[in-house]
Amino acid sequence: MLRTATTALLGAGAVTLVLTGCGADEGADVVDLAALSLRMDEAQAEQGSVHVETTFAGELAERTGMTESAQSGDVIVGEGLEDSAFAMSIGAVGTELEMILLEGTVYVDMSALSGGEVDWVAMSADEVAQDPTFAGTMDSMLAMDPAGQAEMMADAVTAFAHGGTEELDGRTVDVYTMTLDPTRLEAAAGAAPAAVDQMDDMTAEFRVTEDGLPLAVDTTVEIDGQELVTATTFSGWGEPVEIEAPPADRVTDYGELMG
Repeated sequence: MLRTATTALLGAGAVTLVLTGCGADEGADVVDLAALSLRMDEAQAEQGSVHVETTFAGELAERTGMTESAQSGDVIVGEGLEDSAFAMSIGAVGTELEMILLEGTVYVDMSALSGGEVDWVAMSADEVAQDPTFAGTMDSMLAMDPAGQAEMMADAVTAFAHGGTEELDGRTVDVYTMTLDPTRLEAAAGAAPAAVDQMDDMTAEFRVTEDGLPLAVDTTVEIDGQELVTATTFSGWGEPVEIEAPPADRVTDYGELMG
């Protein structure tokens, strides 16, 4: 699934799904994070595609200008890196970065960052994971795969509960709430690794349809006394998505660029 592609990009190994503490309403179909992750993974694979949007709020987002940032993209969910794909736009403080994953290659639009000297750069998954310039984009890629995001959170969970149901976009969704220990996260959602030690407890809410499709994931974390809320929504499950590579004459190989 897309989680395979994301894990490769992050340069991380498989994460064992282990709960350090959990609780759930009696009779709920999903009673732990392992079950939730698997349920979403199977539903995502069946649909095959989705549109994703992410926004930021809270005191920390306001102070750093992140409230002006937004991320959006279309995702094709495949069995692995080679047959997964996405086209995403990351807007931050007046700058917009375009990224495409197709057939195992990541294309990054560097025209704005390079002042027009370089157009698109083609990178392997390893090159993306190892380049510190793109460290902040890895969490954005992970957020596009809620099942994979849940998997990455597994070892950090200190409490898990089914919080009942509510209506979202005309559908009934189950709400799953978890508390996490940020120091035990392999990749802290929405924050640089250096900031992890400054975090207090982190919470995440997954809103999932009865057939396992995630419609929203919200994470909240307090960093140095200021709150950061990351809200991601998922829509258009199963709708046709077409993702194309940039024209070859506008693409520079990463190895050639780095000399």
